[in-house]
Amino acid sequence: MPRAKGGLRGRIFITGASGSGKSTLARHLRQHGILAIDADAIPGLMREVDPQGRPLSKITHEQYLAVKGWQNFWDEATLQRFLSRNPDIVVCGASDNMFDLDLTHLFDRRIFLHAPWSVIHARLNDPKRDNDWGRDTRPAQRAWVRRAVRTWPSLARAAAFEFVDASLPLSEMFRRIDGGTLRSRVRPWMGDHGSSPVRVAQVAVPEYTVATEPDYHAIGVQVDRVIESIFPNGAYIVRAIGLDDHPGMNHDDLMAIVLDTGTDKYDARRKPVGDEEFSGYDYDIQAGEVEIRDSRLVLVGVERKNNARSWFGGVAWHFYNGAPLDRGHPVRLDLLMLYDPRKVLRARKLRPRAKGVRPGLAQHLYRFKDRENKRGALLGLVEILR
Repeated sequence: MPRAKGGLRGRIFITGASGSGKSTLARHLRQHGILAIDADAIPGLMREVDPQGRPLSKITHEQYLAVKGWQNFWDEATLQRFLSRNPDIVVCGASDNMFDLDLTHLFDRRIFLHAPWSVIHARLNDPKRDNDWGRDTRPAQRAWVRRAVRTWPSLARAAAFEFVDASLPLSEMFRRIDGGTLRSRVRPWMGDHGSSPVRVAQVAVPEYTVATEPDYHAIGVQVDRVIESIFPNGAYIVRAIGLDDHPGMNHDDLMAIVLDTGTDKYDARRKPVGDEEFSGYDYDIQAGEVEIRDSRLVLVGVERKNNARSWFGGVAWHFYNGAPLDRGHPVRLDLLMLYDPRKVLRARKLRPRAKGVRPGLAQHLYRFKDRENKRGALLGLVEILR
């Protein structure tokens, strides 16, 4: 595998003990337009086994620790498959076999975040921390973390990891990892079938909430400008989703699923919003059509609402005012998926004479031409960070 050169390019692995700042650093990288995900979000990667190699499932971390010698393994084939599809990505996480040559050779760079136990201990018990793993109230976990702080550095050195002082300010950690060269907001990756890159962009809009009615124009302009700056003129089919509709998921989870499968349909048993009303149609996704013309987003067949004066502002209006009708609450949008209109079709009625849905809704139902390669229809992703 050729080694990536310059800035945060290539396949990069960042690890360290709990409390070293992996998740915080990943969020910081994403805010600078770098695709960084939590390894736990990669489907099928993690396998917990006991000393005999038997899988452990549906038990707590405390129960894991009660099994002497249990190990958390990453599956090499799963990781290799994921990285082959994403040659320009940062993976943050840890496993018991992460220092093995079979895994480390899959990455262009390997970075270890190290800090003394005093720093790690203080972070684990920080009341602002949203993860209880390793706190003093959980002594078995705390002991496990302390062992990792003591033993992992030697393993990382033997595996030729780069070391970064995790006690440094976040901006300084980023500078040392990035080499002083900020990446572009656009990160192409190659699919299995074809040579067209999928563009991935991020825009931080912390003022966009649904606690009160948003300023549609203000938030819409920000998102529109990012889309217009990286996607060429042409028509797109766009699906907009929010974390509110995916309880238990975070940005990393959804990004990993979409990058791997091409859609956010990760559970066949999970009924989508409006499924009962749309059940008379053969469809895969609910989405809308947009066009970029002269490097500006325009609406196609959809009326602008509330004087948003921007494409995304109009979409946000629909999810604030329309979502309560079928969900009981407004939805804040977090991810946009842009598809190639040549690779999707309008949904068709399963029963031609069946009663249709509410006027106008059927035009937002689409099915993939190649349902075995939905990811091949994906042209881009836009994360709208909170």
